[in-house]
Amino acid sequence: MLVKPITLESRGQEPIKPKKPRKVARHKLRDKMVNMIVDGKITPGERLVQSNLAKKFKVSQSLIRETLLDLQVYGLVETIDNRGIFVRKFDAKTLLEMIDVRELLEGQAARQACEFIQDADIEELNGFLDAMYQAADEGDHVKRAEIDRQFHDRINFLSGNYTIHSLAQQFRLFSKVIWTDTPSDVLRSHHEPIMNALRQRDPNAAETAARNAVKSLKKRVQVKLAEGGEGIYWLR
Repeated sequence: MLVKPITLESRGQEPIKPKKPRKVARHKLRDKMVNMIVDGKITPGERLVQSNLAKKFKVSQSLIRETLLDLQVYGLVETIDNRGIFVRKFDAKTLLEMIDVRELLEGQAARQACEFIQDADIEELNGFLDAMYQAADEGDHVKRAEIDRQFHDRINFLSGNYTIHSLAQQFRLFSKVIWTDTPSDVLRSHHEPIMNALRQRDPNAAETAARNAVKSLKKRVQVKLAEGGEGIYWLR
């Protein structure tokens, strides 16, 4: 027997999607530190001293401590015994493993989104794609990657499954430290099948398309790595 996610309610045939949770102070600080890490403003291997961070962000050390715990769960920082907390150093193997996890999560999210997605959601997703293709045509790969993340994050949210959405956000953080200079025609070939499946509310096709898109990313990354890494970026 199928059981709908507990975060959804029903009014007749109209499912109500869950509201995004309100961000508390810790979450705002966490997001700020995440962006600083993935943008290279806090460098890999850098030691994170709670008292220094508290002064820098003008918050309590207890808030810093809670935020660092979040970042550790996300895999962005690590604790080294008798030395302290450090920004994690990434390597190609770790990032490829994260892509494998993303494939599973985003495939399941696309499948479940078919049950709850509305026409307005389809229109919103199309807007993301138009903006993403334009950014790719203009050669703005940083902007293109950001819009790409927004597109997939929205599908994860539309799944109505809080656990999938939460985990997908965690592993998608690693997308922020990796991108390839993908042209718009290739982007279209990967994203249009997802949109077509969502329009038709076809869960099997949606899952397959979403997983294929992530598999394609992994192949592009592997090719770039074999070529020496030119055109690919990640935290070193």
